Amino acid sequence: MTKLAKSALLLIIFSLTLALTPAAQTLTGTVTNGTTNKPAVGDEVILINLANGMDVGGSTKVDSNGKYSFTVTVAGPHLIRAIHQGVTYHQMAPPGVNTADVQVYDVAQKVTELSVTADVIRFQADSGTMQGVRLFVVSNTSSPAKTQMNDHNFEFYLPAGAKVEQVQARSPNGQPIAAEAAPQAEKGRYAIAFPLRPGETQFQVEFTLPYTGEIKIDPKPLYPAAHLVIVTPKTMQFTAATPTTYQSMQDPSSNDSNVEVVQQIKPGQPLAFTLRGQGVITGRAADLACPSMRPMLCRNIAGRFSSDSPCCWRLEDGWSRNGNLRPQPEYPRQSPWHRATRAQPHGQPQTPRQPRSAIRRRNHRCCSKR
Repeated sequence: MTKLAKSALLLIIFSLTLALTPAAQTLTGTVTNGTTNKPAVGDEVILINLANGMDVGGSTKVDSNGKYSFTVTVAGPHLIRAIHQGVTYHQMAPPGVNTADVQVYDVAQKVTELSVTADVIRFQADSGTMQGVRLFVVSNTSSPAKTQMNDHNFEFYLPAGAKVEQVQARSPNGQPIAAEAAPQAEKGRYAIAFPLRPGETQFQVEFTLPYTGEIKIDPKPLYPAAHLVIVTPKTMQFTAATPTTYQSMQDPSSNDSNVEVVQQIKPGQPLAFTLRGQGVITGRAADLACPSMRPMLCRNIAGRFSSDSPCCWRLEDGWSRNGNLRPQPEYPRQSPWHRATRAQPHGQPQTPRQPRSAIRRRNHRCCSKR
């Protein structure tokens, strides 16, 4: 091969390599402090490539104008992570999008505008073991908006002898991720060190108890709560220590569960009850205490949607605003306990689930934000 031919061949190979190499793109955005409404100058921003897992594609600092910029060489969706005062905040950048803005908040050890929108506890018992799932829907309405974070950020009680099996936490607009409930000095008291960002945070705690056919339970609320909901199999007997405390609400679409509700709970309010018998919950009722499966059901119990809730999630999805169950269409059968969820980073926005046409028809009344 002549020298000229070799040069021509190398030129062709080089040209093909350039053609097959993805063109670098620029991903930019702003990071704003939602507490002060000023640029979050100096905050660290991390680019995460989601095409092949959670690869870190680079890091930078927010400039004096609140801006950041990355040169992106990997195609596919990306996640922007901003770190402010030790707490992470995220924003998705889908393929083809070259701008992603992130809002962060100042951190406070204590936020007074903290309340529990719904506290849902589901029980079932079989073969000498009682299994429980407790869901907390926590609302942070601080103004100016701040994130609460400390070593025992959210505390709660479990019955004596309970063994924590699994804990999940879900930030506003985020996916459920694994968390840890740390035992405190007081017996039966636990704490979850997970940031309570402005908006709605959910915690789900799965636990087991030794069971001989009868047990006394005291929820021991530590925060003001709009609703406490107890879900049990219909084959189990529920007896409240104070009969007038709980209101029974039967679900016409479920033949194997009972629902007991208390409204406007105060911290320390006596809410003890006794459970007797055995039984397992299946089908739709099994999802009542599962935030990743039925988040809107808990919001409907509370009678108010949080600001991050999508409009037009119908009341026919579960509960009416006054807390009464409405007749339901048939749901696909679910696992008696929970569906496996993939761990996601704090605050990562959740992809909206496709509506079931049988549940949320277009001609149904829409729930507007209030």
